[in-house]
Amino acid sequence: GQQVVTLKKTNADLSSLWQVQEGYQSTCKVGKTISCGEIVRFMHLATKKRLHSHDFRSALSQAQEVSGFGDDTGEYGVEGGDKSDDWQVICDGEYWVSNEKVQFLHVETGAYLR
Repeated sequence: GQQVVTLKKTNADLSSLWQVQEGYQSTCKVGKTISCGEIVRFMHLATKKRLHSHDFRSALSQAQEVSGFGDDTGEYGVEGGDKSDDWQVICDGEYWVSNEKVQFLHVETGAYLR
C-alpha cells in the first residue's frame, strides 16, 4: 500500500532513516560509491516502502506527490518496485559526497524532490 511521506528536520529519529539502493532493474555492489548522475532508489528502513512518485499533485502542497509505496513481501519489496521509484542523483563533481549539496530528480516525471 501507499504511505504519506513528510519531511522532518532531524536525524535523531530512527523512523527517518532511508537506505539508498540501486535503480529499478539494476544491480550494484554493497558499499559502492554513488556517482553524480547515477539512478538510485530509497527504501524507508522501518516500513520497507520505497520513495515513489508519479504525475499527481499533492492535496496539501499542490506540488508533485511523493509517497512511500509497497512492502517487503515481494513485488514492491527488496527485489521489487517499479520505475516510479527511480531518482537521479544531481550533484557537483564525480561522486555524491556526504554533507555536500545534492538534489534528487524523479526520472519518470522530471520533478525535483523538495
